[in-house]
Amino acid sequence: MSRVVVAGPYPTMPGPEAAATLALVRELVAAGDDVTVVSPAPSAAHHHLDVGGARGALRLARLAADAERLLVRLDAESLAASCDPPRALPGRLGLALAVRRAPLVELRLDRVPPTVSRRWTSLVLAPAARVVVATADERTALLAAGVDPAKVAVEEPPPPPAPPRRSHRPDRASSGGDAPGPAPASAADLEELVRRRAIEERMLAPAAGGPAAGRASLPLRHLSRMERAPVKSDKPAGMLVKRALGKLMAWQFDWVIQHVNQLHQATIDALDEMERRHTSDDTTS
Repeated sequence: MSRVVVAGPYPTMPGPEAAATLALVRELVAAGDDVTVVSPAPSAAHHHLDVGGARGALRLARLAADAERLLVRLDAESLAASCDPPRALPGRLGLALAVRRAPLVELRLDRVPPTVSRRWTSLVLAPAARVVVATADERTALLAAGVDPAKVAVEEPPPPPAPPRRSHRPDRASSGGDAPGPAPASAADLEELVRRRAIEERMLAPAAGGPAAGRASLPLRHLSRMERAPVKSDKPAGMLVKRALGKLMAWQFDWVIQHVNQLHQATIDALDEMERRHTSDDTTS
């Protein structure tokens, strides 16, 4: 049994990326691996951290140090893979450390831009044994940025399942009085059924020309939630003084942080609801 760390969107986060991570985790667990799941937002994963930021990437590096395999799903566009902004350097360095801690690393990239920075590929992609993209154009963009062609693979995402056809009429042929009824389902079976149906509904493809379900809010879902800055000081008594001041001034900042996070989540929910209505309207028409 090998220890595997999987990082990426995970249910109950919406979107096909979370469903793909869930399918990968199920495959690894069925093979007998000890799997630890990391997601960028609160979900059913073991750990919640943004691996695109410096703090989340360093925590991922600590988890990867004890793992034999590291499988990471990254949104290349939200990580500014096409440019080299100075503010992105701490997060890139942390992510570069994380992908160098595990013996075997596989990276799956979403939304690879047409032009990829060579500095980003050298820091993040160079240590990986395998890099998976969705299209041949994305593979071409990575090869132009200097990635080894032998390690870049193209795996198109599986088509979303067809919507289940529900009938309001009972099946009279199978409702005979002598036919045995189905075995009662346990609470775990019901929970799994609800989770699976929710994932299938989120993965339904919209009509042609419409956005993919859950794609509009993807950059927002990859942003880390606002929180208070950690207390640091090089002076002996500075830590105690800063902690005392932080407690005294908490009433001025905590409510702002709470409202910003609530606005962040409300924006994500609104975008997902608009896409869901757009998909349902196109389906009915």
